Amino acid sequence: MRLSYPFLRRFGMGAHLALIIGLSAVPAGFLVARFIHAHQQDAIAEAEQWTRAAAKYAAAQHRTQIASTQALLVANSQQVRNQTVSDDQCVESVDTSYKVWLIASAKLSCGESGELPLTDESMKKIVEQAPQQGFSIIGPIEAPGGDLTLFGVHGSRADDGTTWLVVRSVDLSWMPVFSEGRSEFSNYVVMEYDDDGRVFERFSADGTDLTEIELPLFTAGRYDSKAIERGDASSMTMEDIDGVKRIFGIAPLPEARATVVVAVSHASIVSAAQRELIGTLALFGAVIAISTFLAWLIIERKILRAVRKLRDAAVAMTNGEDGRVVEIVDAPYELQQLAVAFNEMTAKLQHQALHDQLTGLPNRRSITQRMELLQRDRTAFSVLAVDLDGFKPVNDTYGHVVGDMVLTEVARRLENCLPHDVTIGRTGGDEFVALIPAESSDAASNKRAVVIAQIFLDQIRQPIKVKSGELVKIGGCIGIACWPQGDATPEDVFRHADSELYRAKEAGKNRYSVYKPKPGATRAA
Repeated sequence: MRLSYPFLRRFGMGAHLALIIGLSAVPAGFLVARFIHAHQQDAIAEAEQWTRAAAKYAAAQHRTQIASTQALLVANSQQVRNQTVSDDQCVESVDTSYKVWLIASAKLSCGESGELPLTDESMKKIVEQAPQQGFSIIGPIEAPGGDLTLFGVHGSRADDGTTWLVVRSVDLSWMPVFSEGRSEFSNYVVMEYDDDGRVFERFSADGTDLTEIELPLFTAGRYDSKAIERGDASSMTMEDIDGVKRIFGIAPLPEARATVVVAVSHASIVSAAQRELIGTLALFGAVIAISTFLAWLIIERKILRAVRKLRDAAVAMTNGEDGRVVEIVDAPYELQQLAVAFNEMTAKLQHQALHDQLTGLPNRRSITQRMELLQRDRTAFSVLAVDLDGFKPVNDTYGHVVGDMVLTEVARRLENCLPHDVTIGRTGGDEFVALIPAESSDAASNKRAVVIAQIFLDQIRQPIKVKSGELVKIGGCIGIACWPQGDATPEDVFRHADSELYRAKEAGKNRYSVYKPKPGATRAA
């Protein structure tokens, strides 16, 4: 039986794609895919091995530094009985039972007058975690500047019964040479976190301290140390706390109840492996190009014709033409469905173009269109320009998430208190606008607009409960302008309402002001 195109078309777009794959991918695709996958897996396995070795090396360095700190503290503890304090050391009593003796380090030293540069809370944690006798690593504990720091502590008891705690911060070195000339291993991150998953040291390969830069990320989420420790050679790739996918190597540091991690960018490893394949795949590229050309000759007449219809409709929509509907009937089923989805998408985009994304209210463009309709029908109307008072302090204090929630709640309240023929919209920031058809042809009376303005101010004044449980209060001012007034256009009405809004703001909060050809008095709500 001769294989005609109508017969092939009945199987839909899958048959077309199968034909393309048969012409272009079958000769080389299978081998190429296996080769690329195997090469990438080898590169990832090598990176996993490297990160584990690097983490162990870093942990070994830290053990050396901890041992050095221990030796120094033990030596200084011999001076407890003599209570001899040198210039770079400082002592402070904690109640009547403890004395804390700080040995200065590069990271933490005594104040100019010999006081301990630690808060009372930090001192309390040192006393709670420190041993009565002997040496231990405690922390991380907050040091000056908000940094979390490990401390070495040696406890001993003096002849008078006082427990002396000789303390020194453990200054970890984070600059080992890990890359060994390998460019794909140069983009690594070294960090340390405690048993609770709190990161207290984090550095990039160039020595940049990321701890403070990425601090919001550490407070938003912590590392799951158990999940990392369960990783094996095939599952050590995971998303880092900053959203970057990395390959992790870990080494426990039980002396400090912490874990050392070296992580390298997964993308850099994969891209390096891909670069190595460029020369090998050049021949395959030529084969694929020829196969693609042959496939194009087959599908151009039918499939591309439908695609062109979609393209033309998309270009028309980009140029501002609304309402174009794409109809595709002489094409595979999938393209017909694509046309249906395209038509639905254009309808949604038109909706989004006329509505505010945060609150779902009509935007300024939509309000303007409705004003033009009322003008064409010679229907009198009023415009209320609403601006919130006190919103910026709320936004600055609680953040944009709470600010958006406040705007959404205000929009809901204003929308719920309106009659069905009144339109409320958001024009940007903390500004709203209402379009109110007049109940009679005498728009100058403003009675309905004034009543609704008062309702708006009452609704806005009501406290709003945020997620933290706190109540925030804001106010508002409203400017009112009416149409018809001479030859005023929709933009003129907006401008008049805005001018009255600023006049109300100058007079105080929670007010409205009505535009008149001659300046009128401002009314307080």
